[in-house]
Amino acid sequence: MSNKLESVTAQNFEVVKEYLNTGSSKAMTPEYQRMVDLCIETYGLLKKYPQKHICVNRLMATHGVSRNTAKAYVDFCRDTWGSYIDLRREFLETWMVQKLVSEISNPNSNEAVRAKNLSTLQKYLDKMPDNQIDPRVVESNTINIQVNMNGRIGSLFLSEQDLEAIPLPIRQKMLAAMSGDIDDDGAVKLLES
Repeated sequence: MSNKLESVTAQNFEVVKEYLNTGSSKAMTPEYQRMVDLCIETYGLLKKYPQKHICVNRLMATHGVSRNTAKAYVDFCRDTWGSYIDLRREFLETWMVQKLVSEISNPNSNEAVRAKNLSTLQKYLDKMPDNQIDPRVVESNTINIQVNMNGRIGSLFLSEQDLEAIPLPIRQKMLAAMSGDIDDDGAVKLLES
């Protein structure tokens, strides 16, 4: 069973993403349905174990998939449902509010504990801004790509919208070509250019 699952996983997650976004897909096979179920289980594991390596190990142990497949599922779930799964402020705030609300709504909870949690929640709500500002609204991200062809150097400036219009496989090839370590001399040259 896991070999079939891994072969489908290797193909792509696009059918799964389409199903999760729209609720239907023309290409849903039993293997893809199994992928959807495993994605939902992975998301549940990420809520319990937000550290990637722990979640990967749990997924490998519970479903018998390879490390690469487990990493693919964890990365897909993080990309699909947001980066708040990482131990960041947003994740901790979400976890704290969920915990407070569950303890407040628990009928078996002590009244003193309930009052303390309500007070804590009220303080948190009072400090929240009225509107959260999306940083993409106030900033413009432009990508500068320099190309060297037989000694001639050219620059290409692309906006985020231009980059999003480039097909995903080509963007991945571009990123793969750009990956590499930069030493101190290279960093100085980049800063001075």
